[in-house]
Amino acid sequence: EVMPDQLRITLVQLTELILTNNLLQFNNRTYKQVQGTAMGTNLAPPVANIFVFMATRTFFNQHGCIAFRFIDDIVGLIPLSVEAIKTWWTSELQNVHPNLRFTVDTSPTHAVFLDLVVSKRPDFENSGHFQTKLYQKTLNAYLYIPFLSYHPLHQKKGWITGELKRY
Repeated sequence: EVMPDQLRITLVQLTELILTNNLLQFNNRTYKQVQGTAMGTNLAPPVANIFVFMATRTFFNQHGCIAFRFIDDIVGLIPLSVEAIKTWWTSELQNVHPNLRFTVDTSPTHAVFLDLVVSKRPDFENSGHFQTKLYQKTLNAYLYIPFLSYHPLHQKKGWITGELKRY
């Protein structure tokens, strides 16, 4: 069902209000953020997601890429050589938007996405199948929420269960 015009207009106005009125205090002075949105604003993650999607979708579609994105991580299958991808990535994708910066890691055999290494199986040429294994970022400091924090007990239990399933 299509959203009624008045509701759409109201949602756009409320979104603009939130995104353009980010105030913060530092050393007893009040500042207004004029670029981006405030961290901690509930609207920030979905707006950032939509922004990056809109900024990159045409780019990926024009170049025949199959790209998967989760918030700020993108993994893609690109029908070019590793060197061509590096050139293309640095010359074109970096210019999609002046406030977006991308890094690229290329390999003909594997890719890191979120906390996984996705790689071609040894029989990939025949099966077309991939395999995965857990990936730990080099800067992972293993800092976890203290159990005595004020997080609800079900979140603490869920985190423990999730970590046990990962390993």
